[in-house]
Amino acid sequence: MTQHNASLLSTDDDTPWYALRLLNRSMKYVTLYLDEQKLTYFVPKHYRERIDSEGKKHRELVPVVANLVFLKKTKDEKELTEIISQCKYPVYFLRKQRFAPHPCEIPSSEMKELIY
Repeated sequence: MTQHNASLLSTDDDTPWYALRLLNRSMKYVTLYLDEQKLTYFVPKHYRERIDSEGKKHRELVPVVANLVFLKKTKDEKELTEIISQCKYPVYFLRKQRFAPHPCEIPSSEMKELIY
């Protein structure tokens, strides 16, 4: 399920989210992998104007942060960690502290503000 899924967050959904940090500008490949794994994720995007070599303006939808993906906790932490570790591109769960044992969970209420 991609960020285009209309049911990313229903009004009564209190499932937390994780933030994933990507390396090497691998957004396209990591999100394809998350799709293959049937995981729900969200990539905040915005429109940016770009001027091509001929001076024409183009509007394009790009990630707000090039290396950040939010992953909905639809499985337990251990299972999600295993799935993410199988991705052939480097992906890391954000943690409150560098060596914290568990990834930082983002409450559904905070994600609602970001998504909507």
